[in-house]
Amino acid sequence: MKKNKSLKLLIPAAIIALVCVTPVIVYTSCASEANTKETSNKAANTEDNLSKNYNSTYLNANKNNIDDINKLRSECYNNFNLIYRKTAEINNEYDGNPNNNQLNNECLQVYDLWNQQLNYIYERLETILPNEDFLKLKDDETNWNNNKKSKAKEYAQSCGATTNYKMIYYTKLTELTRDRCYYLLNNYTS
Repeated sequence: MKKNKSLKLLIPAAIIALVCVTPVIVYTSCASEANTKETSNKAANTEDNLSKNYNSTYLNANKNNIDDINKLRSECYNNFNLIYRKTAEINNEYDGNPNNNQLNNECLQVYDLWNQQLNYIYERLETILPNEDFLKLKDDETNWNNNKKSKAKEYAQSCGATTNYKMIYYTKLTELTRDRCYYLLNNYTS
């Protein structure tokens, strides 16, 4: 009988324990699951936010890039017009019959204007273009620059005029450099 009496007391204690402890276990389990879901949701939200921020940053960088490109195009076309006006002024500087030294000087001045413009475009593209694109341009520009003087020299020699050699040489350099300005602008800012 003693066993029955202790068993009778033990059963209600076990039931009470189950009733009291089970909700705690269930709550802890549910809370843990909720925390896991919340953590997962936070991670997903963080990942979404990072993705949105990256896309937003990329789009803003792209927008800034487009703004910079449009600004460069506008500046260059304005500068081209200034160079054409300055060229006309240089050509009108010597009234009458300019001598060869004056003609050579005029041609060199015009070449310098276009060469400065080309350098400006190149430097701006370095800051605007993605690195991969700029490295391609850099190689292309190095090759072009290495060939420009030899092309101008060949052209001047093919004209056969010895007295106007420098003028023809600088005129060809100017033409090649001006064309390169338009090439860079049309091919790297479109």
